[in-house]
Amino acid sequence: MVFAGFFSGTVAETFSRKYIVVASIIGQALCTVGIGFSTAFYQVLLARLLLGVTSGFFVPAMLGLVVDYFPEKGRTTAIALTSVGVLIGVAINQLTSVFITMMGWRLYFKLCGALWIVIGALAFIVVKEPERGRLTYITAETS
Repeated sequence: MVFAGFFSGTVAETFSRKYIVVASIIGQALCTVGIGFSTAFYQVLLARLLLGVTSGFFVPAMLGLVVDYFPEKGRTTAIALTSVGVLIGVAINQLTSVFITMMGWRLYFKLCGALWIVIGALAFIVVKEPERGRLTYITAETS
């Protein structure tokens, strides 16, 4: 994630943020499924590294979309709610040990990855790419 962070903002400023978000979700899903199919430690390690890279592209593109979806008044709240959503996901992830114990870690990763593929497809359908800067107003001071 750190390595992608060096240039993911530039990528989000250059290309469609919707497609970056969707590609990030699908990439994370495929890496998660890959962990479920892994049979050796190096495969898990490679999938986790790729998971970090694909995750690194999500936040800059998502924040760029939020900025253009919400007017200045309310934008901070929208970013806060988005951030809370991420934290809720992390909290839910801590509860996964129960499911891993019930179904085994390989099946769990395969099912979670499949779920994220569905979420990525829904994001592709639902998320629209707004015009960049459409809700950002530049005010000039006159002397």
